[in-house]
Amino acid sequence: TGPSADRGVVFQTPTLYPWLTIYQNVEYGPKMRKVPKDEREADVKKYLELVGLKDFAKQKPYELSGGEKQRVAISRALINNPDLILADEPTGNLDSKNSSEVIALLHEASKKYAQTIIMITHSQSIAQTADRVFKVSDGVLTDLGRCQA
Repeated sequence: TGPSADRGVVFQTPTLYPWLTIYQNVEYGPKMRKVPKDEREADVKKYLELVGLKDFAKQKPYELSGGEKQRVAISRALINNPDLILADEPTGNLDSKNSSEVIALLHEASKKYAQTIIMITHSQSIAQTADRVFKVSDGVLTDLGRCQA
């Protein structure tokens, strides 16, 4: 994997480049950081496989479902090997099945690649899957702790 970007972001609505293929969307960050082509290719394949989209590499974003687009956004954040990923309501626009898959992918990535993921959510059920929870109300930290597994 190429040099680390400091942070990755996964927004509520995936911000994919509509004129690029899924492969090109995931490759974009490493390409801009001038990661060698052979290394980029291996990483793109690895992260598309991680999110279950290796067969979608030649498609454009408009050809994907909302859950598939969000998984592309996750692979695009992960490929840069960031120290921290900020996931801002990453399941807010998804149905419950896709929401569960996205949360599982973020957990898997966090464990597998030892990355810290800060997830903003209003969902109690999603918050219960976290290692630590920080509750904020009106901009004030009101509670923090560990979730019980």
